[in-house]
Amino acid sequence: MSKFFFRTLKFILISLSIILFFIFFSLLWNYLNGDALPNADHLNPVSTEIYDDRYTGHIKKAKNILKQRSQKFHAPGYSISVGVNNEVVWSEVYGYANLENQTPLTIQSKFPIGSLSKPLTATAAMRLFEDGVIDLQTDICEIVPEFPKKPYKISLEHLLSHRSGIRHYHTKFKWPPPYFTIDLHVDDDFSNSEQRLGLFSHDSLLFQPGTEYSYSTFGYTLVGEAMAKATNVNFLDLMGALIFEPLGMSSTGADYIDKPLSERVTSYNKTIIGKRVEIAPDENCSYKWAGGGFLSTSKDLAKFGLALTNGQIIKDSSFKSMLRPISPYENSPFPQFHGMGWNFYKLASGNTLVNHGGSPTGGQASMVMIPEAKVVVVVLTNSYIYGSLPLKIVATKIAQEFSKSLKNNSSLSISID
Repeated sequence: MSKFFFRTLKFILISLSIILFFIFFSLLWNYLNGDALPNADHLNPVSTEIYDDRYTGHIKKAKNILKQRSQKFHAPGYSISVGVNNEVVWSEVYGYANLENQTPLTIQSKFPIGSLSKPLTATAAMRLFEDGVIDLQTDICEIVPEFPKKPYKISLEHLLSHRSGIRHYHTKFKWPPPYFTIDLHVDDDFSNSEQRLGLFSHDSLLFQPGTEYSYSTFGYTLVGEAMAKATNVNFLDLMGALIFEPLGMSSTGADYIDKPLSERVTSYNKTIIGKRVEIAPDENCSYKWAGGGFLSTSKDLAKFGLALTNGQIIKDSSFKSMLRPISPYENSPFPQFHGMGWNFYKLASGNTLVNHGGSPTGGQASMVMIPEAKVVVVVLTNSYIYGSLPLKIVATKIAQEFSKSLKNNSSLSISID
């Protein structure tokens, strides 16, 4: 009995030693394959396109917020734009589009925005709803016959508010451990609807639609298919016609894996340890344009936010309907709700802070709006850091700062540490 015990113990200890050595080697491998981030405070190099002198005091305070917080971005470069009332009043970029070649960012540099694509798609869907092209309550199978019938009806409203029961990504083991990622589908073809929907359409629903909340990019893939089917127009062309072209968002569009894209930043991932980054792997976004496949600039996205707050794309009543508190956002440090395409919560003043983030492969994105104050802040980076919360904190603080410039909004205040 004692021999068996000691042999078992020896086997366990040897196994643990091998596992620990393997993890140590993997972390070291990951660290050595990365490049050191710039040593400074990310204020050089810098390029400014818009600087409205009327907001000099607020811009200076915003720069101080960035100086204190931007190291948490762990990115070679980042971009920020602020919109107030009906115009972008500050737009600036810091750092590098490509770290290896020390290529500085420019105002035209395009960042992957990941799930920040969802509010763009949701807004276009609301425009089609206003025009009577789609009905948010229609069974999705009536619009997209390629999508197989489920035990329950799934509506566009369910999809837009993440209450459809359609799953999100499956995680996938990645070398070196302990990395996990999504399937990047680099070699797959998604040129038709059946191929895009085939990734998830035959899977069981997680729950009866409308009864629970579960975030799903695939749900937005289905929204994109429905919009294309309802209009008989390619989804990307439709987004251009409804959103990008009317608002002059000339730097916003699809992130293609197989086409050279002018001004696209190099994407990075933070190494597991140390202040270093490694070039991110390529990702095929063609199955998820609607939910996570766009490139943009902070200036373009600030234009989009201002257009929403000013009723330029959709009616104010439609925008407000997107902000109905449909589902609570669980496991979050913010007591916020999900509506259709947006997260939001009430400030102490009674005003609403509307937001959405994005975590694409090799980037982070955050957009924050205070519609009542007509203030929009967008921050984009070219490095993935396991969630966009650091960007959201910065964007929220800067939105608060600019809100102070508007009459009757001096009471705007939230506390974020």
